Amino acid sequence: MFGVLDAVGVQNGPSHSEVMWVGGDYKQSQGEPCLVETGARLHGAQGPRLWADCYGRENSQQFLAVDVLCGNGFAHEAKYQKQQNNECPFDFGNKQCVQMYLISEHAGELEEDVQTSCPGLLQLPTLHAALLDSAKVGCFVVPTKDLLTTPGCLLLIGSQEEIDRDHAQLREWERSGTVMTLKKAQQRLLSGSSLSTVDEGDMDGLVRGSPIGQDGFATTQTTVCGRA
Repeated sequence: MFGVLDAVGVQNGPSHSEVMWVGGDYKQSQGEPCLVETGARLHGAQGPRLWADCYGRENSQQFLAVDVLCGNGFAHEAKYQKQQNNECPFDFGNKQCVQMYLISEHAGELEEDVQTSCPGLLQLPTLHAALLDSAKVGCFVVPTKDLLTTPGCLLLIGSQEEIDRDHAQLREWERSGTVMTLKKAQQRLLSGSSLSTVDEGDMDGLVRGSPIGQDGFATTQTTVCGRA
């Protein structure tokens, strides 16, 4: 990522980049990384909260930016030197942080909140937070094809095995029609749209603490502290 930042002229301060792995399984050395975006800014949305809650406040990009701008920069310099020596500057431990998006198969008006139609949703062991403002009674949903058409998302923290288990459970609830209950008179399945046509690898793992999501076609968000 430092090479990318050099190429676009970002030399100092925080940056945020997103990389998608395409064309194969990175674990099998297949495919290649594809840069989605990069910017001279802090990581936004729910990313900072997930990172700090998962790995500690002192490892967050915000903490390190303040350390450089308002402090002596010692914390940032120590991590930067590790990175220059090809060492991992962060202790990830056994935790992953994932932002998982809900997938709607049908179009129609929700008859009840998703947490009412699917009580188990908020009982998932790895659930850290749920953003469901567009998944309440009376909201109109359409078949999910991108981030603009997802009814909501869950923030998960846990081991890879724990998150994979909860991921599989949620997708099974969605396929069975448990998560979203639509008014019968309005329920319809749009032609050519089904869960099988939605690339779940693209919808899951958009925020993941590990280098690349396990699906081989997952988007990972990378935070780089910049040069002191």
